[in-house]
Amino acid sequence: MNHQKPPFDHANWLSSKEAKKALKVSGCHLMHLRLSGKLQFRKEGNRYLYLISKQPEC
Repeated sequence: MNHQKPPFDHANWLSSKEAKKALKVSGCHLMHLRLSGKLQFRKEGNRYLYLISKQPEC
């Protein structure tokens, strides 16, 4: 049996810089959205990647 996870698809995830540009928010506001649970994110090493399907309500 093969119990490996499917490969991580970077194409759907945005870096912090890309997410700030897409959402038109500052780095501080992006952090607050992440901490409040309004953005789905994944931490990979020292960086955060964001899954953005639509703009969250601020």
